[in-house]
Amino acid sequence: MYSVYTVELWSSHTVEAMRRMRVQYNHAWRALFRLPYHCSASGMFAAGRAPGWAALLRRRSASTRAVIFASDNPILCAVRQWPESPQHDTWRKYHVSFL
Repeated sequence: MYSVYTVELWSSHTVEAMRRMRVQYNHAWRALFRLPYHCSASGMFAAGRAPGWAALLRRRSASTRAVIFASDNPILCAVRQWPESPQHDTWRKYHVSFL
């Protein structure tokens, strides 16, 4: 279950908007698991084997990117050949190297 729709395509948003979405995502899972408001989000997701907000963004973004890069559609070909696009920036932001 996800409380967001097309999150992998969001490329124009403020830090505050994403913070609010994360908080609402956590609240939705707390309600689903019938947990108190003050419980740990990371513990909740680990116990429920559910993706946290950051994991959700990375997973959905990587999945969409793989579909776009495997497609022969001319519009999607144009998207993948434009590395300065907002969508490429979003992918890079969610998948930074931790070396």
